[in-house]
Amino acid sequence: PQPLSRPDEAQDSGSGFIRMIRLDVCSDESVSRAVDYVIQKEGHIDILINNAGFGIAGSVEDTSVEEAYSQFNTNFFGMLRMCRKVLPYMRKQNRGLIINISSVAGIISIPYQSMYSASKYAIEAVSEAMRIELKPFGVKVSMVEPGDTRTGFTSKRQFTKASENSDYKKYFTKSIDSMIKSELSGPGPEKVVSEILRIISSKNPPIRITAGFS
Repeated sequence: PQPLSRPDEAQDSGSGFIRMIRLDVCSDESVSRAVDYVIQKEGHIDILINNAGFGIAGSVEDTSVEEAYSQFNTNFFGMLRMCRKVLPYMRKQNRGLIINISSVAGIISIPYQSMYSASKYAIEAVSEAMRIELKPFGVKVSMVEPGDTRTGFTSKRQFTKASENSDYKKYFTKSIDSMIKSELSGPGPEKVVSEILRIISSKNPPIRITAGFS
């Protein structure tokens, strides 16, 4: 489908099952419009899956505050915006499920992907707290933690501006090349999807499930 400028320009995927609407998780206004549109059309939201994210690679020293904020704005604050907008409806209906896509990098920090790891650590911390806070309201919270997975994430990885002339470049390049090789040889997204479906179908889903490991 073509890019959509407004939620009310939602397009059917052609399957009759999925309707796609424009949403920028980095914009409070866009998040509000999209959620309001769904509530207007459907009257409720049962499941929220926070999957928006990207990676920025570089040493800690070579990462500017602006680059770090950009990483967190999508990966962490985007998740937070979505949860804050959807939760009032879930609490009111006394049911709901939030699935946050974290990463193994949210458990073991990855060199030269420190800001990506930090954003996933933040998701882990907030998800654990939300799970307890929302229990009285019938809202469940789980995380999926993918390992190296063969997706468009690899080709869309960004790099810090300072990396090109960095003293870390030799080590950085070797580390990232190894990471790319692992990602491209990893399982496809179907494994992650199967774990998401397992959480959805579970009466009492666990706080976290890893995906993509044999």
